[in-house]
Parts: sequence; structure tokens; C-alpha cells
Amino acid sequence: MCEALKQWQNQTPYEGLGVLFASEVSFGNPLWPGTLWQRNIRPAIDRAKVKKPKLGWHTLRRSHASLALSPLVGASLRTVMEMMRHASPQMTLGTYAQSISGDNREASSRIAELLTPKRPAA
Repeated sequence: MCEALKQWQNQTPYEGLGVLFASEVSFGNPLWPGTLWQRNIRPAIDRAKVKKPKLGWHTLRRSHASLALSPLVGASLRTVMEMMRHASPQMTLGTYAQSISGDNREASSRIAELLTPKRPAA
């Protein structure tokens, strides 16, 4: 992903403006979020065959935070908080992060192991 963004940065006619996706109509100004969504995000969602009816920027942010904090990525809370530009860990955990379904199952199994007495082998 980072490599693709660096490549785009080198070829964009808007280099040096501090805008990653600039409007062709309003030179140098960023694209409106809705325009960016319709041109780039929606086609990617369609290609991925995602059928979630209400998918928006907030959903993508929640997915990002949840995956970053999951054991799959293992980023620290502080790192995710800063990446998402949140002022507090409570915002990151309380509003954005959700547990990944496998995490719920694994956590429940570990708790059950702690609470279940071990039986000697017969």
C-alpha cells in the first residue's frame, strides 16, 4: 500500500501541493470525500463483492482500528490511537475498535481453561 502511494506521489501532477488526491476541476484542492468515495472506494468495494448495505467512511475507520488492534496485526493501543488521530484511548477503544470474531472465541476458550479444574490423566 505504501509503495503504491509513493508511486502515485511521484507521478501525480499535483506533487508538492500537500494533497494526495486533488481535484482536476479545482486545481490543488482536495477531492470532496463523496467524490473520492464514488471514484475510488465504491469500485473497490464492488470488485471485492462486499455486500454490506451501509458501508461508509466510519465503517472503514472501525475496521482499520479493529484489525490494527487484533492479534493479526498486534499494534499497540497508543499506535492505533495516534494513527487515527484520537485524543484519548477511550475514543479508540470505545467508539472504533471491535473484537474480531475469532478473538471472542479464543478469549472465551482461554477463560474457560482458567476456570476449569484440570483432571489427572487416567
